[in-house]
Amino acid sequence: MAYIDRSHSNYPLKWREVEAVYLPFNVNGNYWVMICIDFVEGEIVVWDSLRAITLDASLEEQLEVMRTVIPSLLHKSQVIAVHPNLPMIPWRIRRVTSAPQQFGSRDCDIFCVKYFEYDVTGTSLETLRQNNMPYFRRQFAFQLWSNKAVW
Repeated sequence: MAYIDRSHSNYPLKWREVEAVYLPFNVNGNYWVMICIDFVEGEIVVWDSLRAITLDASLEEQLEVMRTVIPSLLHKSQVIAVHPNLPMIPWRIRRVTSAPQQFGSRDCDIFCVKYFEYDVTGTSLETLRQNNMPYFRRQFAFQLWSNKAVW
């Protein structure tokens, strides 16, 4: 609860003050996807750069605890007071089928970060391509080194 109500974090916003929370999620201990807990639609959105590897049923099984516990956490943390139409039953999971895919490489980490960046900035997914990953890796390294974002 401390991460939801901000009592354990230096982050300036509580969950009830935002429309979504993004987090990376490790699938099968093999690769990363980006998860969005969407407080407007009441769903968990998944951006997956390796959709062909994990069947929908397998992903849903791995996210079962999250989709079941989230409604209770939101009720307990008063998010439900701000978003009264959120379902109190397990949330649906929606995979973004238009999410660009990677091909035979180990770039799921950068795809994961870029899905977040592109979604929150409203950037078109057109430039999120496998051949741009070396540039994105250098850009990410620069951001980490200089402690600032470049978008």
